Amino acid sequence: MLIAVFVAGCGKYKASSELALGDVELGMTASELKSLDLDLMKTKEEVDDGDAKFYHPRKGITVRLEKGKVVWASVGKINSKVEESELANFKTPKGVSLNSPPSDIKDKYGEPGQEYRDGKKSVVYRYRLEEKNGNYGTLVFKINTDINIITGIEIWDDDLLKDKFVSPKDDNSNKTDAKPEDTATKNDNVSASMNNDKLGLGGISLNNTEKEIQNILGKPIDTEPKEGGVTVLKYKDVQVYVKNHEIQMLVSNSENAKTSKGIHEQSPIHDAVKEYGGSYTQSEYGDLNLLEYQWKDNNQRPCIMRFAVNKSDDKINYISIRRKE
Repeated sequence: MLIAVFVAGCGKYKASSELALGDVELGMTASELKSLDLDLMKTKEEVDDGDAKFYHPRKGITVRLEKGKVVWASVGKINSKVEESELANFKTPKGVSLNSPPSDIKDKYGEPGQEYRDGKKSVVYRYRLEEKNGNYGTLVFKINTDINIITGIEIWDDDLLKDKFVSPKDDNSNKTDAKPEDTATKNDNVSASMNNDKLGLGGISLNNTEKEIQNILGKPIDTEPKEGGVTVLKYKDVQVYVKNHEIQMLVSNSENAKTSKGIHEQSPIHDAVKEYGGSYTQSEYGDLNLLEYQWKDNNQRPCIMRFAVNKSDDKINYISIRRKE
C-alpha cells in the first residue's frame, strides 16, 4: 500500500547549494521537503518518515531520507507514467536537465571528477560538490551514448555514496585503439572512494591530477606556498600538496577524511592494521607511533601511507599519503 505523506506545507523551501534537483536538496529536513508540496509517496510502509524512500509516479523524482534529512535524490524515467513536463521541473541549479545533451554538463560544470562506462550504452559523469550544511556530496549524470542525452541525474551524500557505490568494471571496448597515455588518464579518474585505491584520502587520490581534485573538491579554502615549488591547497577535511601540477601528498584535516577502506582520524590503529595487513614499518616521533605502508601509484612509482598514532590511546592522530623521496 502506498501512502501519500508529503502534503502542503507552510512556506516553500528554496535550494541554496549545487547539490539540488529543482528545490529538492541534499541536507534539507523532512519538514522542508514537505513545504515543496510534491505529494511524495512512500515506497513501503515504514514507521518513521525520517528514514524512508519516497517517490512520485508521474514526476520522476525519488528521494531518500535518513535521520530526518535528504541523503539521496534521483530524477529519471522511473516508469511509463512519468510526464516530460514534470521532469523539466527538476533541473540542477546550473540548469542542466534530463534529455539535455552531455555537452551541457561540461559547459556548466567542466570536466568530471570521474567519468566511466556503466554498460555498453551508458556513461556516468560525477562531480563532488559542497552541500548547504558544509558537508560534501556528489552530483551524478547518467548519459545514454546511443542517443547522446542525459537519462538520469542523482545527488548523493558522501556517507551514503561510500556505502552504496561499487567500482565500475574496466571498459574493454576501445582497448585496441587506446594509447598508453589514454589508459593512464582513465585510471587517474578513479577516485579514492573506490575500494581498490590504496592512495585515496577524503574522496580524492594521489593518483588524481590537480585539475581532477579541484573538480571533485572545488576551490580550496586557502592556498599556502612552501619551499621547493610546493603549494598546499587547503580544504575543510584534507590538505593537498602540489608541485608542477602533480599531487605530492595528502594529509587529513578532520575525521571526515577517510581512506578508501573507511579509516580516519580517531580510528583505533588495529582497525587500520586489520584492513591493510601487517606489512608496515614502525617508528616513533614524540608522543606518536608512526606506522607506514608502501604502495605504488598508477605509474608504479613508490608512495607511502602513514598512520600517526597517539601513544596514549592507540587512536589515529592524522593520516598522510605521499610520494616516496
